[in-house]
Amino acid sequence: LVFQATILRDMEKFVGWWRIGFIYFASGIGGTMFSAILIPYQPEVGASGALYGILATLIVEVIVNWKIYKYPCLELSNSCSSLLFSSLLDFSPGSITLRTLEDLS
Repeated sequence: LVFQATILRDMEKFVGWWRIGFIYFASGIGGTMFSAILIPYQPEVGASGALYGILATLIVEVIVNWKIYKYPCLELSNSCSSLLFSSLLDFSPGSITLRTLEDLS
């Protein structure tokens, strides 16, 4: 929720609400479909796919506008580190449900 209130709001001002809304919904639907392929009959993604889509958009935005930033390497490392931190939290052992572990065995 904090991510949506801070980064998403700033990106919406920069890119526009229509583009951010499209990216948010498209990546959310894509994340749900990817989850349904990996774990059939148990799609449990929520807004994570949409938020990862916004993070990927942030990284692409830094790469495309490389010459505009004063310290582009710092901006890119900040975006990549937030993506890595979010991934580590999502894939930590505490976030895996017992039901998923039973289905894998």
